[in-house]
Amino acid sequence: MRILITVFFLQAKLIFCQSPVLIDSLKNELTSNPDSIKQILLTDLAWEYAYSNIDSAKYYGLEALKLANKRNNLNDIARSKSMLAIVYDINGEVRDAAKLYVEVAKYYESINDVAELSKAYNNLGVLFYYNGDYTKSDEYFLKSMTIDEKLGDSLGVASSLINLAAISNYSDDYAQSFQYLRKAEKIALNLPKSDIISSVYEELATTYAYAEVYDSSILYIKKSLPTHKASNDIHSVLSSYNGLITAYYSLKNYDSALYYFAEAQNLANGYDDITIRSSRYRLGSSIYAAINDFENAYKFQLKYQADNDSIRSSDRAKALNELEEKYQSEQKEIEISKLQVEQQKSQNQRNVLLLVSASVILGAILLFALVRSKSKANKIIAKSLDEKETLLKEIHHRVKNNLQVVSSLLSMQSRFITDENALGAVNEGQTRVESMALIHQKLYQENNLSGVYAKEYIEDLAEILKQSYTTGADIDFKYEIDELLIDVDTIIPIGLILNELICNSLKHAFPDNEEGVIQVSLKEEESELKLKVSDNGVGSSGSATGESFGMVLIESLAMKLKASLETTNQNGTSTLLSIKKYKLV
Repeated sequence: MRILITVFFLQAKLIFCQSPVLIDSLKNELTSNPDSIKQILLTDLAWEYAYSNIDSAKYYGLEALKLANKRNNLNDIARSKSMLAIVYDINGEVRDAAKLYVEVAKYYESINDVAELSKAYNNLGVLFYYNGDYTKSDEYFLKSMTIDEKLGDSLGVASSLINLAAISNYSDDYAQSFQYLRKAEKIALNLPKSDIISSVYEELATTYAYAEVYDSSILYIKKSLPTHKASNDIHSVLSSYNGLITAYYSLKNYDSALYYFAEAQNLANGYDDITIRSSRYRLGSSIYAAINDFENAYKFQLKYQADNDSIRSSDRAKALNELEEKYQSEQKEIEISKLQVEQQKSQNQRNVLLLVSASVILGAILLFALVRSKSKANKIIAKSLDEKETLLKEIHHRVKNNLQVVSSLLSMQSRFITDENALGAVNEGQTRVESMALIHQKLYQENNLSGVYAKEYIEDLAEILKQSYTTGADIDFKYEIDELLIDVDTIIPIGLILNELICNSLKHAFPDNEEGVIQVSLKEEESELKLKVSDNGVGSSGSATGESFGMVLIESLAMKLKASLETTNQNGTSTLLSIKKYKLV
């Protein structure tokens, strides 16, 4: 629901319809026109290719700039740089785009061409907005609007006001956003045959949604919908439907939310905008969960997860491709450098008897080149390692997210279970999942991806379990934990064992809401890890012994760790594991 479109784009998009016939016509005209016309034709070709073939767009944009420089026509130079900036912007080359936009703005400032200067400022505002620098974006939109006000360009003023409102929304300054939008609405209503009023309504709907005034958000979405439907703008219609679904869901009007969800599903048949679709699936899952239709809730949660993973994979693939291109480019430089070194060696050998002193100098140059080449290779290796570390962090992040999805589904299911035993089993399963999720969270947050700091993990786990089992008892935790960095294959079973032992103490040791202490100790002694959990409660009543699932799980994990297990009941319950099979990082 944004109108962040550059003025330069706005003019071009009104006539833009990429056509092979038009492209061929422009190419044919290149051979029969003077340079002044060729420069315009080259710029037009760059625009025609901008969204389909970025290499061709760059080629024609650079050719247009070369011709403008050759003719030394400053206006044509500025126009060509503006076009190139747009091409770079579309391709995500932000730094190059910003540099060109600034050069264009400085040129128009120098000749006092305020109309073109306003467009350049607007372009810079859009660029900084989409790259998260809202302070600079706000600055350039205000500059553009100030010029448009002096020129009496009402459409330009209204567009800048909508953009400024969008920035205010990201700063949670909704009052300021409403001020901008009411001014824009007043201007837009007085413009003949302009669709700008629809954009005003869209941003008003967004602002009301941010402010959680959902009735008003629905009103303005429905005001903007007819314009989108009349122009067959499916993308905008689907975005509006998502807004309606969100608003009705927030108002707990699930029938209306499901109605627009079904409308969106029907309209989107064959329309493959993964971002909008992913958001719609997430909303659908939430609606079905709210009306207890967990089968559909789960189905759309899986679809949302699949689309979300695809988006992340696509972004990661793009980043990897960029890294691969850089790597290949640097490899070519290294090979060229090596060839040059070999040629230099041959020449040195032929001239060694006559040019001894020159050979010494060339040898020094050779050594410098070799050192530099090795340095470049080391940088490439370092970049590759950094990328692998990033991917490994991403894997742990995704595992953590998937475990949290499972935990959320268990939590959702527990709300509808009346049988106490079944409810207890589901809640226990949820805490086990959360203990593993916490490990993966620690792994992707730390610099060391192969291990977890035991002290920090155990204290965090204990705090989570204490909050989960709010028995009313005033229970204090005490820790004696060595500063150990434990391998992931060791910390996972230890975490699950701790989960069972601490949960058992929280549930059974203090039945009458008594004050109590649970002590957790983990030390490395004589080539063994000593893990001990004890409490000063009423002692074991069999809940953690015998054939309970928790005890079976502890014994199974203890076998994996080759650990001996010893439980005593004296002034409470104490369990000691002596772990022989473990690995520290």
